[in-house]
Amino acid sequence: MNAKEIVKAESAVTPSKFGLTDILLITVALVWGLNAALVKASLAELAPLPYNALRFILAASLAYLLLRILEPGSRLQRRDIPIFIGLGLLSHTLYQFFFIQGISLTSAGNASLLMATSPMWVSLLSALVGSDHLRPRNWLGLLLSFFGILLVTVGSGKEIGFAANTSRGDLLIVAGTLVWAVYTIMSKPVLKRYSPLQLLAYTIVPGTLGLFILAFPALRQQDLSSVSLQAWGRLVYSGILAIVVGYVIWNTGVQKLGAAKTALYNNLSPLMAMLSGWLLLDEQITPPQLGGAGLIIFGLYIARKK
Repeated sequence: MNAKEIVKAESAVTPSKFGLTDILLITVALVWGLNAALVKASLAELAPLPYNALRFILAASLAYLLLRILEPGSRLQRRDIPIFIGLGLLSHTLYQFFFIQGISLTSAGNASLLMATSPMWVSLLSALVGSDHLRPRNWLGLLLSFFGILLVTVGSGKEIGFAANTSRGDLLIVAGTLVWAVYTIMSKPVLKRYSPLQLLAYTIVPGTLGLFILAFPALRQQDLSSVSLQAWGRLVYSGILAIVVGYVIWNTGVQKLGAAKTALYNNLSPLMAMLSGWLLLDEQITPPQLGGAGLIIFGLYIARKK
């Protein structure tokens, strides 16, 4: 997929008026914000690679079933098979491998902060290939949101420190954000010809196969009988809501708003995680976190304002 195809696809992006797509992306930010904490808890009972393989087997089965029910006449054109295999390996194998391994090898604070750079990578890469032309207010909104996430992370008491013992995990998280940025940009031209559900279903199969191959040695050693019902419940939540529902809505955002504007909503996930902790775990919200929440929302408003 060359730069000209991406430019042509991005030129047809809909106006930046706030609407249903934005509301759905906010919902996904809530789902992903809670998912990060659930994944961390699940890794206490399941090794990272087996956990990822199992939740993606569930997600792939559900995505393909939904496609056959909701879009029974859909077909993948032969010439597009290499594109979908590549996108599947990017978004479902490489990204998930980097994400799950990285989050298990670094602190929660480092992971939150590094993952918050994802919209910046999407915007920078979009500008490099000429697929999206961001105005100064868009960059200002991105920076405000990033500093808001920094305040939310520091205010929560999570440790932030880039040292030798977390460097491997930190690098994996950065690699994951770069892979996610490339996938987000490359998926836009494909969404001109395929629906968001088709993009998920046709990419998740090769992606899950790649994850299963990576996880097979660890799966053989994993004692599944000792895993609690709570951990299985968290895995089901992650597989159904964070992957199937989340990816379909994310793909819809890329299709309707473009890669850079959709990526902005990634910065709401730490805010949603903070609210989830307050509502579900009785965690206290500190003044720095409130200030950070305000910066995140204000930054998103500036960046999305027409």
